[in-house]
Parts: sequence; C-alpha cells; structure tokens
Amino acid sequence: MRLINFGSVIFLGWYHILNKTVYSFGASSDGIGPKQHSFFITFLLHGINVWTFSSFLSARYRGSDIPLYFSLSIGVMVFGLGYIFFFRRRANQVLTGHSTNFKAILFAMIALIYATVTVYLMLTVGDYVKDKMK
Repeated sequence: MRLINFGSVIFLGWYHILNKTVYSFGASSDGIGPKQHSFFITFLLHGINVWTFSSFLSARYRGSDIPLYFSLSIGVMVFGLGYIFFFRRRANQVLTGHSTNFKAILFAMIALIYATVTVYLMLTVGDYVKDKMK
C-alpha cells in the first residue's frame, strides 16, 4: 500500500471533480486537461494558505501588513516549488495509483472542504489584519 500525502489527496480530489464534470462532457483537452487544472487549483489554494498564514503572523507579531509585491512573490514561489517538486515528479504517480469509487468520492469531499476552509480563513485573517491596522 502506497502512502499518499495531503497535497496529493487535494490534487487527486480536484482531478476527480474536474474529470467527472467538466471533462466528461467532451471538453477539449488539447494540451491542458484535468491534470493541469487540478495542479493549478491545488497550488492556488496552497499559495493562499501560505499568504494567509504569513499575513496573520505579520499582523500579530509585527503590527504590519505584508506588501503586495511580497504577497505575489509568495504565490509565484509556491507555484514554482509545486511545479518542480510535485507536478514534474509526482503528479503522474499519484494519478496512476489505483483509486476506487469510494476513494474518489472521499478525496473530492476533502478537496471541497479544504477549499471552503481556505476561503473562510482567508476572509477571517483579512478582517483581522484590517482591524489590526486601524
């Protein structure tokens, strides 16, 4: 049995969601398909979480907000590291693993919960930072 990490679960969940919805209706997958879109959504959420955590720490302990360009750099760095260490090396291994219908549904639910929690925390931290900067 192969161990699968949390990032792979999120990636695989979004892959199943996109593959069973958008790409099941005959959407063209010339070059860009559910694998690429799953990577984008997964690491967009990871980037938002890294930015949210660093913004919270900056507001709480330094009393300042993170500048816009530094925030964008964090996002680009997360995408770059994800592309180098996950997409090029591990994504195909994760997708070729045997996945039952139960696992696909479970991973899709975890991916949706992760996205919901990410958005909630982002908005909560945004309010916290706004109130702290007043």
